[in-house]
Amino acid sequence: MKKILLFTLILFTQICLEAQTIRYVKQGGSGNKNGTSWTNASGDIQAMINTSNYGDQIWVAKGNYIPNRGADNLGTINNGDKRKNAFVLKNGVKLFGGFAGNETSLNQRNIYNPQNKSTLNGGGYCYHVVYSVYDDRNTRLDGFTITGGKAILERNIVIVEGRKISRGDGAGMYASFSSPTVLNCIFEGNIASNGNGMGGGFHNYKSAPWIGNCIFRNNTANNGGGIGFRECVPRNTNNLKPVVNNCLFYNNKAIYRPGTRVAGFGGAIEPFSSDVIINHCTFARNTAVQKGGAIYSTRINAYSNIEIYNSIFKDNSSRDVVMANGTGDIWVKNSILQHSSGYASNINNNGNVKYGVNPNFKPNTYVPQDQSLNNANDANYVSPVVDKAIHKYNLPSTDVYGNPRKEGDNYDIGAFELTERYHKIKIGNITKTYGDNNNTFTPNPTSQNYKNQNICLNNYTYQSSNPNEQKNMHQQQKHLL
Repeated sequence: MKKILLFTLILFTQICLEAQTIRYVKQGGSGNKNGTSWTNASGDIQAMINTSNYGDQIWVAKGNYIPNRGADNLGTINNGDKRKNAFVLKNGVKLFGGFAGNETSLNQRNIYNPQNKSTLNGGGYCYHVVYSVYDDRNTRLDGFTITGGKAILERNIVIVEGRKISRGDGAGMYASFSSPTVLNCIFEGNIASNGNGMGGGFHNYKSAPWIGNCIFRNNTANNGGGIGFRECVPRNTNNLKPVVNNCLFYNNKAIYRPGTRVAGFGGAIEPFSSDVIINHCTFARNTAVQKGGAIYSTRINAYSNIEIYNSIFKDNSSRDVVMANGTGDIWVKNSILQHSSGYASNINNNGNVKYGVNPNFKPNTYVPQDQSLNNANDANYVSPVVDKAIHKYNLPSTDVYGNPRKEGDNYDIGAFELTERYHKIKIGNITKTYGDNNNTFTPNPTSQNYKNQNICLNNYTYQSSNPNEQKNMHQQQKHLL
């Protein structure tokens, strides 16, 4: 009997896997536009979502895609009030962007090539760009830029899959009673400012998304410029917690309600009565006009516990870098807050939290650097985040910019991995005879590859028949490209 049941289960699984379908989308469509191949790609993302079943995939080629159907009536193209148009995810269906439009396997996709950018665009008028309602973790949004959402209506709702959705929150994406997986996405240029709007980039109500390898930049809301969480606790989310993993937040803003001094909390993130896990994230230059330039956490009814691991906070401005209001708790471990502890409040230091430490980013980036590559007088100095992470949650194989992770002995703290490492190697009494080779001397070891490393040359000597051309170079550094 057990053998029969096992055989039946295997057969059922095989049938389900074989039934999974890939549908294709190109901007404007191609061929007969039925979505069965790149040659016959659809131009309508929502139509492909509507047609798909649990486990199906939709591959979206480079291009700019504006929603054409009202979120409350997905079967009909809406040419009336386009502000209510949006893309609505479907449970178990996986959307992948970032294709050139000729790939035959998912691993051929190059999401880091800007030529392959797939944009879901609200056009600056749609209340929301993307919805996720009643979706599980197998529902996936991967490889898109989400922009142009404008949630500005207070006390105004839309019904999506039976749920009431505020048109004043979550301009880029709104999740309700949902736990989608959102990977490799950029949320930028979205605004939720209805007077008390939350989550300019992404708002979550009683939801537990897994957000990984994403960038949140230049989003604005009254509270939680990048992401808002409201009542996202295990009892409301099938015992799941929201996770923000390996993400960058910069230049997000929490602003006042127009004409007042109300709101303005949490430049990057505001968790309200929510449990949230934040791991390997970098917060830089986020602002809140009141409190919590990076994070402002508040709670009611004994909720709102925030766990932060392996993260960096730099140049976030307001009264506090990290703020927990009232009885909210923020647990921080193995992280760097560049400002002193006086700029952070209600933090439970759960181990190895460094205040007032410069994470030492490369100029004009948020990537850690090996200072010795630029400063020969400080050859042993390395960014304090390099190889200093503790293991908490599984990380992807790349950092948020696509660099291999891990690169050294351990993961780096923050959303980026240092890929250019300094190694000092002393080579003594090297002699080069002038005329032997017109190229610059390059060590040629066979046991190790020294690409992108510094070689420290000791007593490097050029010899020539003309004594005046002899040169001794002591402790010179050469960077091998």
